[in-house]
Amino acid sequence: MMRSSIVEMCKEVHVRAKNVGDLFESQFKRKVFTTPKSYLDLINLYINTLNYKRKEVDHDIKRLSNGLTKLEQANT
Repeated sequence: MMRSSIVEMCKEVHVRAKNVGDLFESQFKRKVFTTPKSYLDLINLYINTLNYKRKEVDHDIKRLSNGLTKLEQANT
């Protein structure tokens, strides 16, 4: 379920980027290329952001867990 949603999101972002590029070209007469490499870059950006956010969440979990342990120790 989650994977198919991510695939749809990546596809939608790529298609919208192409559409905005076409609009940009029609308004400013400058070509913007949306290539398969652009799509792969988008996927890599998503993976890197996901890994970064996972590390952030893991750090927060450890910090909160340590805080709860300290509270339990203080309570006893």
